[in-house]
Amino acid sequence: MAAPIAFSAPTIAQNYQPRIPTIDELPEGVGREEVFYTCTACHGLDVIKAQHKDEAGWDEIVDYMITVQGLFPPTPEDRARIVSYLAANFPPLPAAPGYTNPFLR
Repeated sequence: MAAPIAFSAPTIAQNYQPRIPTIDELPEGVGREEVFYTCTACHGLDVIKAQHKDEAGWDEIVDYMITVQGLFPPTPEDRARIVSYLAANFPPLPAAPGYTNPFLR
C-alpha cells in the first residue's frame, strides 16, 4: 500500500488575494462614478469590460441586474448616465471581415 502524500506547500486558495477594483480603471466621462459604485457592489470591472453593447443592450443588462440579480434600482437620472456611459465606452465590437453570425441566418 502506498503511503499518503503530504503537501507542505500552501495551496493556491491560501495565497489568494482578491484584487479590489479602482475607479481609475474606467475611462473618464459622465456616468463613470455611477457605473463604478453601482456595478462594483456586486462584481468586478472585468465583467463590464468584457461586454460590448449598444444603448439598448446596456439598458437590457441593467433591467436584468435589477429584476434577476437584485440590483437596487438606480434613479432614472443615474440609470440614464450609467447606460449612456457604458454605451459610449464599451460599444459593440465590429465583426471580423468575412464573419457571418451562424445564429442570424
